[in-house]
Amino acid sequence: MITYIMTALVALCLGYFWGRQIGRGEGMILGKAYAPLELRIKALQSGSCPICQTDFESPELEQEPGV
Repeated sequence: MITYIMTALVALCLGYFWGRQIGRGEGMILGKAYAPLELRIKALQSGSCPICQTDFESPELEQEPGV
């Protein structure tokens, strides 16, 4: 009986750590894809580059006639 409990606990721990490693890998991939978008959003909202702190004017949206 104790061997079944120990086997179940070991399997549970292995599954947890394996899933954690897979989740970290997926998180890194998603983070690398999202980081440039987040920097662009912050730059457009604040009007300055978050990396070099250069100020710029964001282009105004021009409406087309008849819209």
